Amino acid sequence: MAASAVTATLGIAGFLKCGDCGRALTKKNYKNSRGESYYTFQCGTYVRTGNQFCTSHYIKEDVLKHIVLDDLNQIIANITNLVEILNDAQEKSRQSYKKEMYETLLKKNELAISRVRKLKKKVFEEYALGAINSDEYKEYREQYISEEINLEHEKELILSRQNQK
Repeated sequence: MAASAVTATLGIAGFLKCGDCGRALTKKNYKNSRGESYYTFQCGTYVRTGNQFCTSHYIKEDVLKHIVLDDLNQIIANITNLVEILNDAQEKSRQSYKKEMYETLLKKNELAISRVRKLKKKVFEEYALGAINSDEYKEYREQYISEEINLEHEKELILSRQNQK
């Protein structure tokens, strides 16, 4: 692609301003000693009035093209870095949520285990006081032991899933 086509593609006409007077830079076509065309951007004030109001300065289109493309590549790299940062933040948030969820599940599980153990103790006390008979005591005790085993198994599953990363 020719340099002028790249410049036109970049759409920089009207955006380039003189660093001294602030006026727009104008595009000028020149030929080198081999007869090859090249473009420069020069201060419009200097081109129209000479050195009366501004100094002679210019930038070659090829140099400008490289500067603009380098800047665009840097912007793209920064965007890529930003996407990586956002992905990392999202993953950390996901991990934090997962950790909180498992901590909540463990607390609920531990409360349930504690409740079942208290019920086991209470049913024994009622049996010892004669409030329930031996058959009732055995039935309740078996239910509570079974529930406690299930809750302990559930706790192990929660812990194993929590430790998976």
